Amino acid sequence: MNWDVAIFYAVNGLAGQSSVADWVMLMLARPSSLLVPGGLVLAYWVWISRREAFIGATALAGLVPLTDLFGAQIKHALGRVRPCQILEGVNQLVGCGGTFSFPSNHALNTAAA
Repeated sequence: MNWDVAIFYAVNGLAGQSSVADWVMLMLARPSSLLVPGGLVLAYWVWISRREAFIGATALAGLVPLTDLFGAQIKHALGRVRPCQILEGVNQLVGCGGTFSFPSNHALNTAAA
Protein backbone atom coordinates (compact mmCIF):
# COMPACT_ATOMS: atom_id res chain seq x y z
CA MET A 1 0.00 0.00 0.00
CA ASN A 2 1.35 3.43 -0.93
CA TRP A 3 1.90 5.99 1.81
CA ASP A 4 -0.75 8.34 0.40
CA VAL A 5 -3.36 5.56 0.38
CA ALA A 6 -2.46 4.65 3.97
CA ILE A 7 -2.89 8.28 5.09
CA PHE A 8 -6.19 8.52 3.21
CA TYR A 9 -7.55 5.41 4.94
CA ALA A 10 -6.36 6.68 8.35
CA VAL A 11 -8.13 10.03 7.95
CA ASN A 12 -11.17 8.53 6.23
CA GLY A 13 -11.52 6.00 9.06
CA LEU A 14 -12.45 8.88 11.38
CA ALA A 15 -15.65 9.53 9.40
CA GLY A 16 -18.72 8.24 11.19
CA GLN A 17 -16.94 7.83 14.53
CA SER A 18 -18.45 10.95 16.09
CA SER A 19 -21.76 12.43 15.00
CA VAL A 20 -20.75 15.79 16.53
CA ALA A 21 -17.42 15.90 14.65
CA ASP A 22 -19.16 14.84 11.42
CA TRP A 23 -21.75 17.61 11.83
CA VAL A 24 -19.07 20.25 12.58
CA MET A 25 -16.97 19.25 9.57
CA LEU A 26 -19.99 19.21 7.26
CA MET A 27 -20.98 22.70 8.48
CA LEU A 28 -17.44 24.01 7.95
CA ALA A 29 -17.37 22.51 4.44
CA ARG A 30 -20.33 24.60 3.30
CA PRO A 31 -19.36 27.63 1.21
CA SER A 32 -21.70 29.80 3.28
CA SER A 33 -19.63 29.12 6.41
CA LEU A 34 -17.02 31.57 5.10
CA LEU A 35 -19.41 34.46 4.47
CA VAL A 36 -19.34 35.96 7.96
CA PRO A 37 -15.57 35.61 8.61
CA GLY A 38 -14.81 36.74 5.04
CA GLY A 39 -17.14 39.71 5.37
CA LEU A 40 -15.51 40.73 8.65
CA VAL A 41 -12.03 40.49 7.15
CA LEU A 42 -13.12 42.51 4.11
CA ALA A 43 -14.79 45.16 6.29
CA TYR A 44 -11.65 45.46 8.42
CA TRP A 45 -9.49 45.67 5.29
CA VAL A 46 -11.67 48.48 3.87
CA TRP A 47 -11.62 50.26 7.23
CA ILE A 48 -7.80 50.12 7.43
CA SER A 49 -7.02 50.96 3.80
CA ARG A 50 -9.79 51.56 1.31
CA ARG A 51 -7.46 51.86 -1.70
CA GLU A 52 -5.50 48.70 -0.86
CA ALA A 53 -8.74 46.77 -0.30
CA PHE A 54 -10.09 47.86 -3.69
CA ILE A 55 -6.89 46.83 -5.49
CA GLY A 56 -6.67 43.55 -3.57
CA ALA A 57 -10.33 42.65 -4.11
CA THR A 58 -9.97 43.37 -7.82
CA ALA A 59 -6.87 41.18 -8.02
CA LEU A 60 -8.63 38.37 -6.15
CA ALA A 61 -11.67 38.63 -8.39
CA GLY A 62 -9.38 37.99 -11.35
CA LEU A 63 -7.04 35.42 -9.80
CA VAL A 64 -9.61 33.02 -8.37
CA PRO A 65 -11.32 32.27 -11.71
CA LEU A 66 -7.91 31.93 -13.38
CA THR A 67 -6.68 29.42 -10.80
CA ASP A 68 -9.93 27.46 -11.21
CA LEU A 69 -9.38 27.36 -14.96
CA PHE A 70 -5.73 26.34 -14.71
CA GLY A 71 -6.54 23.82 -11.96
CA ALA A 72 -9.09 22.12 -14.20
CA GLN A 73 -6.53 21.94 -17.02
CA ILE A 74 -3.87 20.47 -14.72
CA LYS A 75 -6.37 17.93 -13.34
CA HIS A 76 -7.12 16.64 -16.83
CA ALA A 77 -3.41 16.57 -17.73
CA LEU A 78 -2.43 14.59 -14.60
CA GLY A 79 -5.58 12.44 -14.48
CA ARG A 80 -5.40 11.41 -10.82
CA VAL A 81 -8.77 9.80 -10.03
CA ARG A 82 -10.47 10.55 -6.71
CA PRO A 83 -9.83 7.93 -4.01
CA CYS A 84 -13.56 7.50 -3.38
CA GLN A 85 -13.95 6.26 -6.97
CA ILE A 86 -11.17 3.66 -7.01
CA LEU A 87 -10.66 2.49 -3.41
CA GLU A 88 -12.96 0.10 -1.60
CA GLY A 89 -14.39 0.64 1.88
CA VAL A 90 -14.36 4.43 1.71
CA ASN A 91 -16.66 6.21 4.20
CA GLN A 92 -18.62 8.89 2.34
CA LEU A 93 -20.70 11.39 4.27
CA VAL A 94 -21.44 13.34 1.08
CA GLY A 95 -21.06 12.63 -2.64
CA CYS A 96 -17.75 11.84 -4.26
CA GLY A 97 -17.46 14.87 -6.53
CA GLY A 98 -15.90 15.16 -9.96
CA THR A 99 -13.62 12.75 -11.76
CA PHE A 100 -10.16 14.04 -10.91
CA SER A 101 -8.75 15.13 -7.58
CA PHE A 102 -5.29 16.63 -8.03
CA PRO A 103 -4.57 19.48 -7.65
CA SER A 104 -7.23 20.71 -5.26
CA ASN A 105 -8.89 23.88 -6.52
CA HIS A 106 -9.40 24.90 -2.89
CA ALA A 107 -5.62 24.77 -2.42
CA LEU A 108 -4.98 26.65 -5.66
CA ASN A 109 -7.46 29.40 -4.75
CA THR A 110 -5.92 29.72 -1.29
CA ALA A 111 -2.45 30.02 -2.83
CA ALA A 112 -3.73 32.68 -5.23
CA ALA A 113 -5.21 34.66 -2.36
